[in-house]
Amino acid sequence: MKDKYDASQKVYEKEHFVILKVNSGHKVGFIAYNTRKEWKEGHTHLDSFDMAKTIISNVLKHKKPKTKNLYLIRSHARLSDDPAYVRFIEELIESKKSKGKHVYRNRNF
Repeated sequence: MKDKYDASQKVYEKEHFVILKVNSGHKVGFIAYNTRKEWKEGHTHLDSFDMAKTIISNVLKHKKPKTKNLYLIRSHARLSDDPAYVRFIEELIESKKSKGKHVYRNRNF
């Protein structure tokens, strides 16, 4: 994990979370990471520093995300190490995915 820090700049730290600023040459972005989890399962890429801080705050307080963006909602689950909160987020995702689906039934048959 050390090499991940070397290639980016740590710009924020709260409890066991860090936010890294990354520059991919053409775009600046941020990575929020839960240091209690393996890198592969415990980080998420974000365009906004403020969004990264908001997600970390929501995860720490077990708050329901206000966004409708499924990627940002999934980011909450990726950062959390609380199984109950992860289940809550996964149920929220399933609920939002199925909300837009309408089943057509021909009542003439």
